[in-house]
Amino acid sequence: MSEYVSWSEVRAKTPHDETQVERLTKKYLAKSRVATLTDIRLALGFTQEDLAQIIGVNQSNISRIEKGQLTKTEFQSLYSYVEALGGKIEVHAKFGTNSLQIVDSSYEEELKKKPKKKKPRRR
Repeated sequence: MSEYVSWSEVRAKTPHDETQVERLTKKYLAKSRVATLTDIRLALGFTQEDLAQIIGVNQSNISRIEKGQLTKTEFQSLYSYVEALGGKIEVHAKFGTNSLQIVDSSYEEELKKKPKKKKPRRR
């Protein structure tokens, strides 16, 4: 019967660079998120050109968003991209292990409004 070895034991015996692991993990996660945006756009039947025309940017901006080049993209373009596909942007600021959700103040105002009561119809 063979003896099983845990993942932590294998990893301890394998030389690795934690900085490299972290860098590759971030790169993979960024590509994973980008693929999701592209997949949603394609599932809805939009081309990059269609979406660019809807939100009023160049097609190259859409390409940059989908490639994960978000540092070169204005936030408004990303916001418009997601809105055009029917989504909402959530922004989280990270401070060490703490996370703070930053909410669009116009959205907060909408949440505070009381729903209007419908008047009964006269017959």
